[in-house]
Amino acid sequence: STHQTITRFKAVTMPKKTKTAGAIADKVHATKMGNGGAGGGKAGAEVRKSSKVTMSCDACMQPNFTGVQDIKAHWDSKHSKLPFDEAKYIEAFNINKQATKDAVDVRQEKRKELGRDSKRI
Repeated sequence: STHQTITRFKAVTMPKKTKTAGAIADKVHATKMGNGGAGGGKAGAEVRKSSKVTMSCDACMQPNFTGVQDIKAHWDSKHSKLPFDEAKYIEAFNINKQATKDAVDVRQEKRKELGRDSKRI
């Protein structure tokens, strides 16, 4: 009777796995590239460059301040004994604001030139 029980059941084969992690990753990557969400490879190198223009501290030349508030906080912390010329930094901020807008416009134009490959467009 043991022999009959064993032969009665057939070996179950697992279905072939069609959605591997690599296949899913390839599909996600292709979709991202097609929808313009990726960097654009070598052609998009110029687009990926930073478009934000920043200011630097006149006392220590530390860069990457995006506004007058940032520089004032830095100045109070690091150069509290020196006088702070807020009008000078406000003027520099306004100039940089326009330069940043121009850089963003250039970036958007270059991104449009790259185009998209998606079938959904």
